[in-house]
Amino acid sequence: GFYRDVLKMRQFDVGYALERLHDIPVVDASNIALFGLSEGGNLAATFKARNKKQRVKARVIEGWTCHAGWPEWSGMNADRGERVLSLLGANDPWFVGKPWVQGDCGRFMNKANGSRSIIYRSGQLSDQHALLGFRQPRDDAFSFLGTYLK
Repeated sequence: GFYRDVLKMRQFDVGYALERLHDIPVVDASNIALFGLSEGGNLAATFKARNKKQRVKARVIEGWTCHAGWPEWSGMNADRGERVLSLLGANDPWFVGKPWVQGDCGRFMNKANGSRSIIYRSGQLSDQHALLGFRQPRDDAFSFLGTYLK
């Protein structure tokens, strides 16, 4: 399960890592995407940039619902201009039978900018947590990133 203090520390780790990317000459700092699976998906959703170097152009959330029992870990902190893609199996085993994490990230997104919540409702993908091991979610993620990153 979640441990609140570890999640808070990871938020600071994400910010630090994003800042350090600006120091790498081959990195285009205007085209950074924040990508996370499961608890990492929670971080990708709830991370809030504290300065210009921590801003990202896009976020991909895999295997997270944007709903949690703790308000600080629910919802999304993406800026209105950031594009967000969330990928979720409708019957993801990490969330089945846990009403406090039911739902998806769609209601928290700015869909006017192209952000999307994809819920795989049928077939093998509906029961998966780590979706990027499968072709369709991988294609969906690459298509999304290809559209919004240079």
